Amino acid sequence: MDNISYQDIVKQAERGEILVGVEPALARKFFTATSHKTIQQEIGEALYTERFFVTAVWVLEFISLLAGIITSVFALGWYSAIAIPLMIIVFFMLMGHASMGKQRMGGALYLVIICSILAYVFREKGTSLVLWLVLLPMPYFFARLTYKLATVFLRALSLRNERAFNLLLDNAIFLRVMGE
Repeated sequence: MDNISYQDIVKQAERGEILVGVEPALARKFFTATSHKTIQQEIGEALYTERFFVTAVWVLEFISLLAGIITSVFALGWYSAIAIPLMIIVFFMLMGHASMGKQRMGGALYLVIICSILAYVFREKGTSLVLWLVLLPMPYFFARLTYKLATVFLRALSLRNERAFNLLLDNAIFLRVMGE
């Protein structure tokens, strides 16, 4: 594969013969922790929109966790003394899991749906409980969405910008011939 040109790689990726894979953690870091000027100088392209969306969703992870913690005090009363540490522990466990493997949103969406159904079922118990149930899966949902957006944007970037492809190859992106 060393003798293949960038244009050939792009064509083969479009035909599904080559998979351009993206390392999720490095993709997220590329959009949130790398200097915008450095990226623009290295690849010759401004990534304002991509960086905005990845960073906004990444920040929403922490905002939704904080909102869930605060809401749990009103929804659960003294039981929040148990719920808050559990929420934080589960948040860190799921955050570590969010960046691994193929970036599928199914599990996070199921969790959102289940908590929404529970919120509907317990709607008579008060607004704070409903709000807490709605907020409960949001940190994991936003964590998954952060990595999903970052991988989709980085893959698209690598297939439209040869300088970005060369910069990221064997670091944040990898190639795999399909069928092997």
